[in-house]
Amino acid sequence: QPVCVVPLARDDRSGHAERARALTALMTVQEKLDYIGGVDSFCVRPLQRLGLPPIWMSDATSGVRGVDAPVTTFMAAVAMAASFNRQLVGAIATAIAQECRSVGVSVLLGPGVNLARVPTCGRNFEYMGEDPYLAGEMASAYAVAAQQAGVIPTIKHYACNNSEYDRHKTDSVVDERTLRELYLKAFSRVISHGVLGLMTSYNLINGTYASENRHLLEDILRGEWGFDGMVVSDWNSLYSSTEVVKCGVDIEMPCARWMSPKRLKPLLDSKEISIEDIDRDRKSVV
Repeated sequence: QPVCVVPLARDDRSGHAERARALTALMTVQEKLDYIGGVDSFCVRPLQRLGLPPIWMSDATSGVRGVDAPVTTFMAAVAMAASFNRQLVGAIATAIAQECRSVGVSVLLGPGVNLARVPTCGRNFEYMGEDPYLAGEMASAYAVAAQQAGVIPTIKHYACNNSEYDRHKTDSVVDERTLRELYLKAFSRVISHGVLGLMTSYNLINGTYASENRHLLEDILRGEWGFDGMVVSDWNSLYSSTEVVKCGVDIEMPCARWMSPKRLKPLLDSKEISIEDIDRDRKSVV
């Protein structure tokens, strides 16, 4: 029988949002610029002055990776999707989230929902098949369960990341109807359930890199879908500073290169970007 995946109500996290805004207001400009670049490959730096601990991330959908502790390796995401079983996928995600918590990981870098289009794509194993409805349903079950267990899932890779070959230069050329009905469908479904994290992709979409694509990030993600969570870059996937900040990428991983204080401070001084671009209060779209 179909299982209803219960969305995470936005009201449930309103208190956390208010605390985040209060902490942001207490940060100096330098602290803000430091905070939006990762450290130690998988970490958001601590800010002791405000009592903020380090926030650790880990790959990904099949289990916790890169930790010095015994953890479980589950089946690949494509195999999870092949079960057509929301309850099973939710149970797996709960177990993975519990292992995350036990080793101090707060952000899980999955699930992935790019569609299987190129047979040789090196990430097909960590995506949830070639059908957008199936991918959306399975990933929603996964994301809701992980988040209810106290870990932020990060749906990825937004968007049209269907080939690993020359991924920093590949341009996914797709018309609007196809984009909406196929490649964005699963993302939309998971976001409608209240997921708090999203990761951008390496590739260009219709000539513009995903991390600075205003149509994808501003018009659709933040505007139409009302996403009010964290947008994190894929590792070493940014290619500029100004447009990335203006389009609302929140954290550059694994370290600050394009979103470093060295690059952003002159842009603030010249007013090419503003501190409001850095703060990016999402209350208006919640």
